[in-house]
Amino acid sequence: MHHFILISRWRLHASADRVWAVLTDVEAWPRWWRYVRAAHVESRGAADHLGDVARIDWRSALAYGVRLRVTTTLAERPRQLEARAEGDLHGRGLWLLEPAAEGAVDVTYRWDVVLHRRWMRLLAPLLRPLFEWNHFVVMRAGARGMARQLGCRVSGLRE
Repeated sequence: MHHFILISRWRLHASADRVWAVLTDVEAWPRWWRYVRAAHVESRGAADHLGDVARIDWRSALAYGVRLRVTTTLAERPRQLEARAEGDLHGRGLWLLEPAAEGAVDVTYRWDVVLHRRWMRLLAPLLRPLFEWNHFVVMRAGARGMARQLGCRVSGLRE
């Protein structure tokens, strides 16, 4: 039981184009997302980010880190961005940006992932609630950090 599907939602009071620009500038994530230690784009794909490959080093709200290599597999500006993840976790992350009232954007992140590190797989039956809690702490910090980066308000945080 080491498969997770985790969904986070929030509303940013900014345009979809501005949110898209912050979201696709992966190398800037450590400046505004407190749980991203480092992010480096290894190779660029198409102009719309399709095929981009990045390494992202995460820290958690708990006492462990996660290293991922992510490849953009779908990029429909400014609506959806999907990436395949490999490394300590294997799976897919999907960002959806949907227009909302008064020029705001509803952001949904769906993380469909399998634990790859041995210790995580072994302890998943016991630590599953903590792994889920950790994910949502990291995502809430991302929502707040993105709002600060955009100079806008965030609302409707929910998991």
